[in-house]
Amino acid sequence: VDWIFLYHVQVVILEGDAVSDRDEEEDPDNHIRRIQSALTANLKSASLCSVLLLSSCDAHVFTAYELFTTVAGLSYKGDFRMLIGEDKRKVDNIVKPLLKQFEELYSAPLQSIAEKTPDGLYRKRDRVTLETCFDQLPLCVRERVTSGATLQSAISSIVMSSSIRQSLKGILTAGVKKTIVYSAEKIAKMLKSMRT
Repeated sequence: VDWIFLYHVQVVILEGDAVSDRDEEEDPDNHIRRIQSALTANLKSASLCSVLLLSSCDAHVFTAYELFTTVAGLSYKGDFRMLIGEDKRKVDNIVKPLLKQFEELYSAPLQSIAEKTPDGLYRKRDRVTLETCFDQLPLCVRERVTSGATLQSAISSIVMSSSIRQSLKGILTAGVKKTIVYSAEKIAKMLKSMRT
């Protein structure tokens, strides 16, 4: 929940907070509650980051599509594979067919920080200050911003290290030959999507 690692589709790896098999056997309900609590916290964090990013762009109101492409895009900002090898419309391809599900999933965490206008647009609630939002961001993000990074670059640096780590694990797991074949297929797919 501190976003030490951030990987695609807002999946945050909870390192150091793992429940041992013994703990899980003793109280499986507690394990489920902890996972649900972490998921809820991550939805709120993704909502806060997205509203802050959109608000910092002088966007006083934003569409559901803008909001949720920002949410889904969080875990792709800084991913080196988005430069070469991934479909540039990947986030759009995730959000467009699932826009209604995004609205349902994020409705509760967004209630306290953004409101939906009668014409279907979103805007940051007037009573919510940027400082209040910042104070509720994940610890790792706050630390990087406090050290001088912008919110965008703080998230990008977390994703960058996570994507490199994940790619190295992939090479070790699949082997070099399979990784090269997979990478070539991804690049071909990316080039094809750029032509259409």
